[in-house]
Amino acid sequence: MRSFLLALLTATVATSQVVTFGVKGGAPLGNPTPDYGYLHISSDYWTVGPTLEFHLPVRFSLELSGLYSSYTVRYPIIAVPNSPSSVAYGSTGEVHAWDIPLALKYRFTAGKINPFVLAGVNYRRENADIRPDCLRATGQACLGAAYSTSQDRLGPTAGGGIELRYRRTRIAPEFRYTRLNRPGASQYGLLLGITF
Repeated sequence: MRSFLLALLTATVATSQVVTFGVKGGAPLGNPTPDYGYLHISSDYWTVGPTLEFHLPVRFSLELSGLYSSYTVRYPIIAVPNSPSSVAYGSTGEVHAWDIPLALKYRFTAGKINPFVLAGVNYRRENADIRPDCLRATGQACLGAAYSTSQDRLGPTAGGGIELRYRRTRIAPEFRYTRLNRPGASQYGLLLGITF
């Protein structure tokens, strides 16, 4: 068994680097938290962070990333009867989140252009600072005070893309889908990874 593992390790080192590292970033293609009801999200939502890839035999690899994102959310309320507007924003939140996906990746080829698929699990830590803004939105007094909240999420992730290789640099645009542990919480987006 020991000699078999040594042979696999030697084959991996001979054909490519064992570990590559780099950066990955992108943006969602839809609302990252659609189950919040009438939630509106700022258009400047993005994600970026470091990525690490452990290359395995037979074009497999294990990818670990730490992707930070920040965006603004707004929760509307029904305005007070006889007010000029029927709907107004009731509070605004600044959300800061870390996604830590761990995924097994498979490349279909081993050349300079390599289509790939990946699947794994994603852990998400969200921190939100919520403040009421009823006075600014409607001129009506509003109940409640500013507060902070944190939530942990866990769910499967899957995706695919194309890896372009030039010497020791790998550029990989990909589509990624993540399902977190609450009703309707699906995230999908485009990412671009650059590793060395």
